[in-house]
Amino acid sequence: MTLIGTWDAAWSPAAELEARVGRSLDWDVLEPERMAREHALADAQQLLPGVLARLDEAAELGLRLAVASSSSRTWVARHLARLGILDRFEALLTRGDVERTKPDPGLYLGALAALDVDAHEAFALEDSVNGILAAKTAGLHVVAVPGPLMRCADFSAADLLLASLEEHPLAEIAARLAG
Repeated sequence: MTLIGTWDAAWSPAAELEARVGRSLDWDVLEPERMAREHALADAQQLLPGVLARLDEAAELGLRLAVASSSSRTWVARHLARLGILDRFEALLTRGDVERTKPDPGLYLGALAALDVDAHEAFALEDSVNGILAAKTAGLHVVAVPGPLMRCADFSAADLLLASLEEHPLAEIAARLAG
């Protein structure tokens, strides 16, 4: 769970696998195969319930949106474009834009700067504990919307926990965060 939402963790899954099998592995062969499987799984994913409705609301309200992701820019832009929502975001901050990824607040601080918004004027939607820690450290209120892999994680640091973005419109989410 501690690896979800970050990129520069000290633990290496590759080193762990090599230790468990007791030999070095040919990563030049394995990595492209792993990436192909990862892309196939990601390509099968659709927008989660409520995402498009919240994006439409944000546009109607004139809200400025940014993505702050520990993944690569290529990965994030590819999938946002595939889902038809890349143009909804004014700023896209990814691991190549910062020295350290989440839980370091750099991605969120960069997003706030790119939008020229103060932390108290914004909130973050997060699906990982590392993301929540990063957003909170950057001074943001945080709405946690955990995905299936993270449902059993401790999201108590979030200001609001939702099972889905379908649950509440943005105005209600903002009011709950302000209250």
